[in-house]
Amino acid sequence: MAPDLLCATIGQCPRAERFQNLGECSPAPRSTKIRSDVSKIRGAVHGIPRIKANMRLRDQSTRSELPNFSKDSIPVPHILVVDDDEGVRAVLCRILEHEDYKVSAVESLAQALAALAEGSFDAYVLDYCLLDGTGLEFAREIRQQPNSAPIVLITGNYSDNIAAEARALDIFQIIGKPFTPKAICLTFKTAFEPV
Repeated sequence: MAPDLLCATIGQCPRAERFQNLGECSPAPRSTKIRSDVSKIRGAVHGIPRIKANMRLRDQSTRSELPNFSKDSIPVPHILVVDDDEGVRAVLCRILEHEDYKVSAVESLAQALAALAEGSFDAYVLDYCLLDGTGLEFAREIRQQPNSAPIVLITGNYSDNIAAEARALDIFQIIGKPFTPKAICLTFKTAFEPV
């Protein structure tokens, strides 16, 4: 906003004539009324009793009931990565571990089924094309259990048939190859957001 317009909108500035050549307008001097109002506010604030910084709990037994929020006590989502390409598998693991997820990785449908038999995971990253099957076959096995964990399908061969089958299996997201680390991170951040 131009200085002349500023003075016109605020009101006539008493020192405007002195600064017209400089192109700016300095603020008017403080009135004594403003100063007295500020001193009243300061007095009211100083009159408020201060809370001691080192307050102790009245009942020491309450202390043991407080939750412990150390880094070790917060559960970390465990993600299973299934991809037959060692390089892609390593990159996915690195991206997810960098985001502080616990990651397990396997290279085949058979290994994925064995991992699922040992226990469920909080999320899954599946390559569509595996050496011994497809990621959607594994997704079917996951959904046959009472497991609603998010499944992310990665594919370089996107088609309407794959998308339709993925919808039927409640796949959380389909990510095309080549993917970016940002796409992976945002997908899992969204997947683990509280509803």
